[in-house]
Amino acid sequence: MFLIVIVIILNFSSVGKTISKASSDKSVNYSNAVSESRKIININKDWNFDSCDESDDGWDFPTGAKSGKIDLPHTWEYTHPTKSYIANMNKKTVEYTKSLDDSSYRNKNCFIKLNGVSRNADVYIDGEKVGTHIWGYTAFVFDITDYVKGKQNVQLKVKVKNIDTDTIPINVDYTQWAGIYRDVEIILYNDQYISLEDNGSSGIFINSNQVASNAAVSTKSEFSNKADKDTDVTLNAVIKNAEGEVVASKNENVKVTAATTSEAVTLSQEIKNVTLWSRNANG
Repeated sequence: MFLIVIVIILNFSSVGKTISKASSDKSVNYSNAVSESRKIININKDWNFDSCDESDDGWDFPTGAKSGKIDLPHTWEYTHPTKSYIANMNKKTVEYTKSLDDSSYRNKNCFIKLNGVSRNADVYIDGEKVGTHIWGYTAFVFDITDYVKGKQNVQLKVKVKNIDTDTIPINVDYTQWAGIYRDVEIILYNDQYISLEDNGSSGIFINSNQVASNAAVSTKSEFSNKADKDTDVTLNAVIKNAEGEVVASKNENVKVTAATTSEAVTLSQEIKNVTLWSRNANG
């Protein structure tokens, strides 16, 4: 039996006390039961950057050269970002590579999360393509467990493309940047975990179905189970206000099917006597 606790901070008040406003990432916290089964490793340091050509296309690279050692976040456009206005000048494919010591990943499910790559990204491990992500403003996650299993060291490559596509306008009248411009993380999980695979999200989705004198809130959690047998999970969704006081709590025992990804469980809760958030009332 696994215990999973989700702590939610919502944007209204209960019993006259303000519940703070928070982004979707910061509003979801996990208990020690989950934290002990999850490890996040930031891998921003010691990447190699290569522009993949020697042409003089007008770019000035932050490293002072068209290739070299860099740390993330990184963009090759920022020294002269207005050049992205110029037609055809940002049609380029570059490569970011890094050697990973994955000996510590053994007996864990291994994911890579890229929080922002502009604009099209292909991810490879030891020359084998893991996946593609199109559009530069959303995070994405790939399961790389099978790619690193049994290995001491692997070569990670992210090929970033600014080539024109049917979905992304390449020349628009604002600075677009280019590169791996947000954190890259390795995330390790046991066989049961809150799903990462849904567009790089936290796997927790919160809806305020009714907000009046009483509020109805639903919390959808997506679970994955890589084990070869069903697993019992206790889900505890707790809603707190800004002072840390519990205003609603609900437990539910669920069985997560074996060898499944993103099995959804929804808990509905009611919060009584809420005071709706007001800019004037709350400064």
